Parts: sequence; C-alpha cells; structure tokens
Amino acid sequence: MNFCCERIQTRDAGEGALTREYLGGYHGDMTPCRPTHAFFVLAGLALGLASCFAPGNWLIGKWEFDKEATEAALKAASGGDQAAAKGLLDGLASKVGGAVSTAVAGQLEGMRLEFTDAEMRRLNKDGSGSAVAYKVIEKSDANTLVIQDAKGEIMTFKRDGQLMWRTLDKDGKVRIYLKRV
Repeated sequence: MNFCCERIQTRDAGEGALTREYLGGYHGDMTPCRPTHAFFVLAGLALGLASCFAPGNWLIGKWEFDKEATEAALKAASGGDQAAAKGLLDGLASKVGGAVSTAVAGQLEGMRLEFTDAEMRRLNKDGSGSAVAYKVIEKSDANTLVIQDAKGEIMTFKRDGQLMWRTLDKDGKVRIYLKRV
C-alpha cells in the first residue's frame, strides 16, 4: 500500500530511470519519501501567513491627538463641573510643559505618535519631535499594552474601540485620547 502524499513530479534520473518526488509519507515498501523544496516553501508560507493573523502589538501605526474625545473624558472625569475640568486641564498642561489650560490645546493639537515594533516617535504640529526605543513589557488583556521606553518610563496604553488612550496622572483621571490615522 502506498502512503505517500500527492506526487510532485516525475523526472529522468539518468540511464532511463524515472524518479518521483513526494511531499512526505512512505512508499509501498515502507521507505520514507524525501521532502521536496516545494514542501519547505509551502510550510514557510503557511507559518508566515499564520503570524500575520496572530494578535500582536496594536500600537504599531500612526495615531493623532483626538481633542473631542479628550475633552469629553475630562468633562466626564470632573462630573461636569467646569472648575474641576479646568483643574484637570491645568494638571494636564503641567504634564506637557504648559502653564495654563489654554496651552494644552496648543501643545497637543496636531500631535502625532507613530509606533514601529521598536520605536515610538512623537511629532508635533510644527514638525519637531523626538523618538525613543521601547519594548512591550506586559499585555494584561487584548486592549491593554504596557511599554517601557529606553529612558525607563513605563506607560500604559488602552484601546477603546477606534481610539486609544493613556493617563497622564497617577489618579487616572487625566486621559489623552488618540485616533488612528
């Protein structure tokens, strides 16, 4: 009985003898078939495609500051209290180097983050920016990634539908939202 897989080709092996190459299995005399080049190519292709669909680093790509989502989150965090919202904005401004809440919009408006598999780039509206290496240190769930940059800073990013956010304060009330571009 022949247990070989599908025959790939029959070719002249010299002196009029024909040989057959198989994907694998056993010949009728139970000698193993030789794997062919095509088998290894197909196996590599299958493994490569499988890795494309594996869950991975969803941060990779370009993200832009989402002013509307950030303002809505600040309003919700302050319970609709305008003074409390201004206090949260002032806290956010101090995190990004501004002095007053009006500076926040100027600092973040047009700001983009670009992630590769090993680098995070921050680009400002005026074209200036910086880049830093990072690594993912924790994936607590499908929508949460914790990264550590080359400077040692640890940041948590959360995916929320088409947006992602991270907190800028230790209480978790000041969230900055970004949308994929």
